[in-house]
Amino acid sequence: MTKASHWQRNLTLLNATSFARTFMIIMPIFVPLMHSYGLDMREIMLLQSIFAAVSLLMELPSGYVADLFGRKRTLILGYALAGAGFTQVLWADTFWSLAVFEVTLGFAMSFVSGCDTALAYESEKALATGNSQPAISRLLSWMNFGEGVAALCAFVLIKFDIRLVLWTQAIVGWIPFALSFWLVEAPRIADPTSPRKTVSAALQTVRQSATIIVLTGVFVLTMSVTYLVAWLNQSLWLENGLPLAYFGLVWGLFSLTIGLVARYSTHLPERIGPVKQFSVLAALLLIGFVALNGTSIAWILTGGALICVFRGIAAPLIKLKVNNAIDDDYRATINSVVGASFRIATLVLGPLMGLMVDRQGPASATLYLGMLVIPAVIGLLLLDSKLTNRKTKQFA
Repeated sequence: MTKASHWQRNLTLLNATSFARTFMIIMPIFVPLMHSYGLDMREIMLLQSIFAAVSLLMELPSGYVADLFGRKRTLILGYALAGAGFTQVLWADTFWSLAVFEVTLGFAMSFVSGCDTALAYESEKALATGNSQPAISRLLSWMNFGEGVAALCAFVLIKFDIRLVLWTQAIVGWIPFALSFWLVEAPRIADPTSPRKTVSAALQTVRQSATIIVLTGVFVLTMSVTYLVAWLNQSLWLENGLPLAYFGLVWGLFSLTIGLVARYSTHLPERIGPVKQFSVLAALLLIGFVALNGTSIAWILTGGALICVFRGIAAPLIKLKVNNAIDDDYRATINSVVGASFRIATLVLGPLMGLMVDRQGPASATLYLGMLVIPAVIGLLLLDSKLTNRKTKQFA
C-alpha cells in the first residue's frame, strides 16, 4: 500500500469514527429520559457541566499527549474510554451514576477532541492536495450525520422499548475503538523535544497571535449559543406541544442539516467572497434567534433549523482558519486550548441556563439567550471588518 493510500485511509477512517462516536442515540430523548429518573433541568445541566469540567481539565494535557506521543495512540485511548462510558448508560439511572458516565465520557472526548482534527488536517496535507479545508468540513459533517442518523433510529426504537435505545448506544460506542487501530500517523514538521518546550511554545503562539485570539473568542461565543439552543430545544418542544414521539425525528433532521451544510461549507467563500462570509453568518444567527423566540412551534422549529445551518457553516470555517494559523508540532495542543475555552463557557453557562428554565420557563430562558447572541453577532461583524482592513491575508 502506498503512503498516499495510508493518508486517504486515515481520512475515511476518521470520518467513520466521527460518525460512530457521535451516534448518540440517547440524545434526542435525553431530557425526557432524565426527567423519568427524577432529575430536574438544573440537575440535567449540572451533569453537562460535570462533563464540561472534566473535558476542560483534560483538554490541554490530552493535546500535549497527542503532540508528544502521536495521534493514533491518543485516539485509541480516547475511544476505549468512550466505549466504557457508553456501556455505563445501561445501568446509569441516578444522578450520581450518570455523573460517573459524564466523567468517563469527559475523559474520552478530551483525548479525541483536537486530535482527530489534527490527524485529518495533516493526512490531507500529506496528500499534497493544496487544500485542507475539505478534511475538516467532512470530519464535522460526518459527526453531525452520526448524530442525525442516531436520532432517526431513536425515533423508531423508542416505539418499541427504551432498552433497545440504550443497548444500541452501548454497542455502537465501541466501533470507533475498533477502527482506530487501522489509523496511521501522518508526517509532521515537528520537533518534539521536552514536554515543557512543547506546551510553552503552544501557549506562547496563542498569546502572540491576534488571529488565534480573535477566532477563539468568536468560536466560543457562537458555539456556546448553538450548544445552549440544542439543550433548550427539547424544553421548548415540550412546552409548545410537540409530541415526544417526534423528538427523534426533528433532532435527526436538525443534525442532518448541520452535517449537509458542513459538508458543502467549503463552497461558501467561492459564492460570496472571503470578506463577506462572517457578515452572512451574523445575519443568519440573528434571524434564527428571532424565529426561535416565536410564539408557535412552527417558528421555534424554523429558528432551530436556521441556527443549525449557521453551525454547519461556522464550525468548519473557524476551525480551518485556526489550523491554518498554527504549526504541526503543537497543532493538537492549540486545538485543545480552543476547545478548553469553549468548555469553560459551557461549564458556567449550562447550569445557569438550566436554573433559568426551571424557574422562569424555556421561553424566558431563550429570550435571555440574547445576551450571548448579540455579542456573537457583533464579533462576527468585527471579524469581517478585520478581514477587510487586512485584506484577508492574516486570517486566510
